[in-house]
Amino acid sequence: MYSEYIRAHGQQVYFDEASAKLYASSMPNPEERPVRHIRAGDVYREYNRLLRGFRWPFVLSATAVIVASMIGLATPWIFKGLFDVISSAKPSPDSAARALFFFGWFAATEFAGFVVWRISGFLTAWAVPEAIRRLHVQTYAYLIRHSYRFFSDRFAGSVVRQVNRFMDAFDQIHDIVHWE
Repeated sequence: MYSEYIRAHGQQVYFDEASAKLYASSMPNPEERPVRHIRAGDVYREYNRLLRGFRWPFVLSATAVIVASMIGLATPWIFKGLFDVISSAKPSPDSAARALFFFGWFAATEFAGFVVWRISGFLTAWAVPEAIRRLHVQTYAYLIRHSYRFFSDRFAGSVVRQVNRFMDAFDQIHDIVHWE
C-alpha cells in the first residue's frame, strides 16, 4: 500500500513494506504544504511591497505630524516670554508692545500648528483609504490566480476573512505608527 503510494508519485522503492511505512511517515504529504508561521516583519514587508510607488502621502503626512509637534513645543517658550513681560515690568507702552509681540507669536504658532495638523489629517484621510483599496485589488488579484482546487480545498469564507484581517491590520498599524 505505501509502496504503491510512493510509486504513484514517481519515486522508486528499493525497500520492503515496513521501510516504506517509515519512509512515508517521514515524508510530508505532497498535497499538504507545511504551515508557515507569519511574523510581523513578513506583514510589514508585504505592505511595503504592495504600496511601492505610493509612499509619498505617508511620508508627507508623517513629516507634517513631526512639524506640527515641533510647533507645539514652541508654545511654552512663548508663554514664558509673555509671562516674564507681564510679571516683571511696570505698565508702560514698551511692556505692552513686548506682550503683544509674544501674543502675536503665540497666535502665529497656533495657527501654523493648526494648518499643519489639518494638512496631515487631509493627507491621511485621502491616503489610507486609497492604500487599502490598492491592497484589496492587489490581494484579490493574487487570489484569483489560484487554481479551482485551492478554493475547493479551503473554505472560501476563511480565505476572505484572512484577507480582510490583512487589510484591517494595515489601518491599525498605520494609526499606531502615525498617531502614537
